[in-house]
Amino acid sequence: METQNIKTILIDFDNWNSIKTIFNINKCLEKEDIVKISSNLNIFSDINFKINELNKYVEIQTKLDELKKEYDFLIIDISSNIEYEQTKLILEYSNKIIFLIEPNILEIKKASKLLEIYIKDWNIDINKIKIVFNKTNKNKIALEILKDVFSKIKIIGEMEYNEKINLFINKRGGESVNLLELEKIYKNLI
Repeated sequence: METQNIKTILIDFDNWNSIKTIFNINKCLEKEDIVKISSNLNIFSDINFKINELNKYVEIQTKLDELKKEYDFLIIDISSNIEYEQTKLILEYSNKIIFLIEPNILEIKKASKLLEIYIKDWNIDINKIKIVFNKTNKNKIALEILKDVFSKIKIIGEMEYNEKINLFINKRGGESVNLLELEKIYKNLI
């Protein structure tokens, strides 16, 4: 499957609205609004705050089922806050979970605790979880040590820290970025 033909939607379940911020989507979206970024990339944001508490599980599953019919990939950004009930629901519902971890002591401790909760307390299937080390650089913890720490979970790759991409994120799209670099990251994830 060619990446240019893959229809993808980014769904922002993160309370920080990371995806919305990165793509500079300023308007407050209504529940059914989807923002078109390119011919094969759309964003669905602000879902956290528009779900009826009484029916939230049914509403989330129904919406995800609808989107699965229309898109090849649903990429969902969720909060790492375990207090949000929808985090568990989305993890249970997902086919694959890509866990981004920065390879430094603080992030590894945080990731280890989260993964323990997901696997032991929430009974998330460990085989669904894959790890990508994000923002790697020359000062990262050695891959051999990381493999030992996360020995029960498949490590699928690394994404090097890229100053241009970081600038793009921080300037919310105002800075030009090499689209080939973004395409390479996208292909690696797929």
